[in-house]
Amino acid sequence: MAVGVLFVSSAAAEAKTIIVDDDWDGADYSTIGEAIAAASPGDTIRVYDGTYNEANPVNKALDLVGNGTDTIIDGTGKDHTFGFSLVGGGCNVSGFQFYYWWPTHEFGAIGIYSDGNRVFDNLFYYNARGTFLDSCNENHIFNNTFLLNQYGVCVTNNANDSNVSFNIFTEPRGYGSYGILYGRSSNYTIFSNTFHNYTTSALGIHRSDNVTVSFNMFEASPLEEGRRTGSMIYECIDTDVHNNTFVKCDKAVSVGGSINTVIEHNSISYCNIGIGISLAGVDTMSIGTEVHFNNIFDNAVYGIDATTNTAAVVNATHNWWGDASGPYHPVNNSLGVGDELTDNVDFYPWLGKMFSPLPPIAFIVDLRPSLATEGDPVLFVGRGLARNYTDLQVWRSSIDGEIYRGPSFAFTRNDLSNGTHTIYLKVRDEYGIWSEEVSTTLVINGRPRARIETISPTLTNEGETVSFEGSFFDHENDVTTYRWSSDIDGFLSFKLVFSTDSLSNGTHNITFDVRDGYKVWSDEALGQVSVNGLPLARIVEIEPTFLNETDPVIFRGDFLDHENNISEYQWMSDIDGQLSDQKMFGTSSLSNGTHTITFQVMDGYGEWSEPATGTVTVNGIPIAIIVSIGPNPTAEGEFVNFRGSYIDDGDSAVSYEWESDIDGTLSFVRDFATSELMPGNHVITFRVMDRHKVWSELAMATLVVNGRPTAAIDAILPQAPTEGVPVTFRGSFSDKENDVREFLWGSDIDGTLSVHQEFSTSSLSKGVHTITFRVMDGYGAWSTNATMTVEVNGIPSAIIIGIEPSLANEGDVVRFEGGYEDFEDAVTTFEWVSDIDGPLSSDRSFDISTLSAGTHGINFRVMDDHGVWSEHAVGSVLINQYPLAAILRIAPEEVYEGDEVTFEADGSDDGMVVGYRWTSSIDGNIGSEAAFARADLSPGKHIITLKVQDDLGAWSDEVTRTLEIKRHEIELEIVEIRFETPIFEGDGIVIEVDVSNIGLISVSDILVVFYDGGEAIGDIPVGVSLEPDALSTVALDWMPSLGNHTISIHLEHD
Repeated sequence: MAVGVLFVSSAAAEAKTIIVDDDWDGADYSTIGEAIAAASPGDTIRVYDGTYNEANPVNKALDLVGNGTDTIIDGTGKDHTFGFSLVGGGCNVSGFQFYYWWPTHEFGAIGIYSDGNRVFDNLFYYNARGTFLDSCNENHIFNNTFLLNQYGVCVTNNANDSNVSFNIFTEPRGYGSYGILYGRSSNYTIFSNTFHNYTTSALGIHRSDNVTVSFNMFEASPLEEGRRTGSMIYECIDTDVHNNTFVKCDKAVSVGGSINTVIEHNSISYCNIGIGISLAGVDTMSIGTEVHFNNIFDNAVYGIDATTNTAAVVNATHNWWGDASGPYHPVNNSLGVGDELTDNVDFYPWLGKMFSPLPPIAFIVDLRPSLATEGDPVLFVGRGLARNYTDLQVWRSSIDGEIYRGPSFAFTRNDLSNGTHTIYLKVRDEYGIWSEEVSTTLVINGRPRARIETISPTLTNEGETVSFEGSFFDHENDVTTYRWSSDIDGFLSFKLVFSTDSLSNGTHNITFDVRDGYKVWSDEALGQVSVNGLPLARIVEIEPTFLNETDPVIFRGDFLDHENNISEYQWMSDIDGQLSDQKMFGTSSLSNGTHTITFQVMDGYGEWSEPATGTVTVNGIPIAIIVSIGPNPTAEGEFVNFRGSYIDDGDSAVSYEWESDIDGTLSFVRDFATSELMPGNHVITFRVMDRHKVWSELAMATLVVNGRPTAAIDAILPQAPTEGVPVTFRGSFSDKENDVREFLWGSDIDGTLSVHQEFSTSSLSKGVHTITFRVMDGYGAWSTNATMTVEVNGIPSAIIIGIEPSLANEGDVVRFEGGYEDFEDAVTTFEWVSDIDGPLSSDRSFDISTLSAGTHGINFRVMDDHGVWSEHAVGSVLINQYPLAAILRIAPEEVYEGDEVTFEADGSDDGMVVGYRWTSSIDGNIGSEAAFARADLSPGKHIITLKVQDDLGAWSDEVTRTLEIKRHEIELEIVEIRFETPIFEGDGIVIEVDVSNIGLISVSDILVVFYDGGEAIGDIPVGVSLEPDALSTVALDWMPSLGNHTISIHLEHD
């Protein structure tokens, strides 16, 4: 006998796998909730090892796959919720451990509120409810282990057409607990489960119909503990309990208030009561209870107890009661030594020997993990289905041979060889009958080995590059991840070979390990590298940081070194160079200035620290310098520039002082100018004071100030000349020494004009000139400027800003826009002239559309308010003449459809004709050449239009001509009608007709219609298309009536 359960699920096309890991950066998400939100129906969410304290609704069809018992869905602190709430339907949940889900009523590890879900290969440990189902259909719960749960599987309402199979329920927690509590549902199966070591009820079924309980194993805890009911059936209809094994129960099967309960082919032994019927009293009476072909034996109190089931007799015939003498009943079978029965049980006939068992069936209930790492323990859980005990299990491997022989249904091994094992199981029942072998696959993944090939160099300085190279060995040669770490810096790299220059100071213990494709890490390979930290120098003190020249100063340094091994010290000044090689020293020989002091230390590896820096300022007496006094000598009233400087090591002068022995104090700034010096020979002194209030010695110089002459402009004639007209200039002067030696005339427009006292010029630029005149005496002193204004009227300039367009067709509007430049901006008159059309306009800008054809030379000039004309500005514009079109010939002008028509044209232009456009009022565009022919014009009267285009893109006016295309007429002729006469009553005749096409076109679908008087007597089609001048004959058979007949023929055609 073969028994199996097949579960089939569908996967959506293009499904993807989403990785969740709470502590691996390579995962897609760190929480399951994020992955569910991102997933699409049909996707797989693979959750790696970790503890996930999450409660997630699943509202789409997903595969949720854990990594075994190390993937924990933790319910600590969760209430009124589930670890997974399956509300979308079509979900698979496998490979998880659900732990500590103890919320309030009707919540737990998994809640199923939808159809078509599968829950398998999970561990439910220490939960109020492992799996809870309500208002759902066609769900399957299989291959799970339920340990220490109050309810393993709990159904309150309408979980129909579902299956609970191949699960292990062990040690339900607390009084009133159940392995399975299933109620108010229909058409479900409890198949091939193991209920082990329970103290209350293994299976409770209530208010359900069409329930099958088969091939399950019920083994309670020791008899003295708890209620220990195997299957409790309450207020159910049509329940079938068959092929189960009940051992060591208080009551193996308890039936109350139920209809049509069938209990067959079970093994019930070593219980207090084998089967209890309506033991709770009259309110739980059961009817239609059938108990047959069971082995019921060695039960302590009763085989069946139906004492209170007075409403109906239990039909319990054909059972084995433990002895051939049958069951014991004090009245009905007092000689029976089998199990005792109560009243209300019909037990005759009974079986004289134990019901022959079927061969046992082996089931591999669990093999976890199915992908294991070398050396890790693998759990093997097997089941033997029989109505009695299976006392021996034999497991073997295709690689390692036999791996277990014994009675236990579960064992572990951690010494299996690497590779893909086919694992076989067979079981033997207590009668020595062996099952067939069943098999599954187990992969033992060889743990990879990591090796550090090189770390180079192993002794280095901070900031220098260190190279790392690793290697590995893996049985499957499937290493996917590399990991280097340091006990100082932590994680270093995920590469097999890498380099880094960022290692911290110290001796690093380096580890290298690898992970294979099954996510198994190797043991760590170890290495070491020492990184010498560069020492750190520190200037503790420079005292004082400001001093005067030759004062003493103290320097004191310190250091920080990882190895505390300093061998040399060095103090440097950016002014005086090396100062000392001691950690602390003093000196009074620093040069003047602000010194940048650096302090460095060198460690025992010869590595210098970065320099520590400080400053010290040595103040010296400033030195004043007269850089320049000029001009010297100078004239009275002229500005004299005084420029001073100083030398001070601190560059810190804050006060300046200039004095004259004639005028006294002159200024308190370093550089200045003055024109208020008295005439005479001045002794000038200059000194500076630094910020420490120390004055320099006096710097000295002499300055000669000469008395200044005066100049006057006597005449400039004329006062308002025109550009190019001569102008005369005359000047005079006075001087105390009467010693004037030079003259200088100037213009603010033209610059220097003359070096004579009087002069004339005709080259003054247009504009308003400010004329200056000055004189210089024998000391080189210049007088101040005498000034006068002269306005020179400028000749204007004309500008053609634009002629648009510069190429236009005859009659087009052309825009002329002029401009000008005039110094006085006083233009009053404008003049435009064409060399073809003469004067065009007196406006600055104008539009015109009457220009003659040709290339016009355009002249434009302007006149200012002094009546002065500008030179001509010149331009040009080309006025293109429109071409002329002429239709030379359209021949013939009256033709029939399909005949060829010839078109000829001509065009004339001042340039070249380059394009032709022929159009028809019926057919649109028909040609673009000067001459062409067409035979495809449509019938009708065409107005033919022609336009020509010149080489400048201008089109002519249209010219037209009329052309008629006539249709062909269809002309058919009846050539002859033939028949024999006379004829006699009852005779038939043949009427023949010859039809001829006398037209110019072929005719098809001709129908010859025959008439006798006005009545049609028949019609015959001409079977061919008649070409022009063709003849065809048709004939009609006709039976005329007695009398005279007039035959006529009509022709019809499309």
